[in-house]
Amino acid sequence: MTNKHIIIKTLIIFSLIYQTLLIQVPTPPNPQQFTITAGKPEHAPQIEVTTNYVDRYADLFRIDVTNEGRLTEQAFYYGGKKSGYLIYYDDNPPRCTKTSENDADMLAEWQILSYAGKTKSITPPHIECNMWNKTVQSWTWSYLASVKDNTPIEILDNSVLISVFRNYTVGPSVVPKSVFNLPVPESRCK
Repeated sequence: MTNKHIIIKTLIIFSLIYQTLLIQVPTPPNPQQFTITAGKPEHAPQIEVTTNYVDRYADLFRIDVTNEGRLTEQAFYYGGKKSGYLIYYDDNPPRCTKTSENDADMLAEWQILSYAGKTKSITPPHIECNMWNKTVQSWTWSYLASVKDNTPIEILDNSVLISVFRNYTVGPSVVPKSVFNLPVPESRCK
């Protein structure tokens, strides 16, 4: 066998090992268009339910926060204009503030969070999950996703279940453009 053949075989072996290692570390979900709800777990003190609408093709984002069925907050972000809006409905009249931050994309952090390995979900406990952690000095926030397709399942805060993802849908026609219309005149947003 010549040196050329040995080099080629060595490269093929290294390539196969590298590909195997890549398969073992799952990547966060990055669907281009989706609707997702993070809702109240049973028997949990949380009363807010968050629904996130995302169209990454058009760079449009919206979050609705409801408290016992009543809309309390909304966040919108328009990537083309690099402008966001936060609306607080508990104020009278509702208050709208303008921001340059995208506060309307729940899954954006999954692209940068560190992968923390596998664990069992809390609801239901038989599902093995991948876990991504965001840790600061006082708390750890973890996203859990199913091993099979990285569909979000739960959010944990310091190992306490705070949200369960529900109604997660992905597809090219899931979110109509009208969903991203600002419900108040832009001139009212300071």
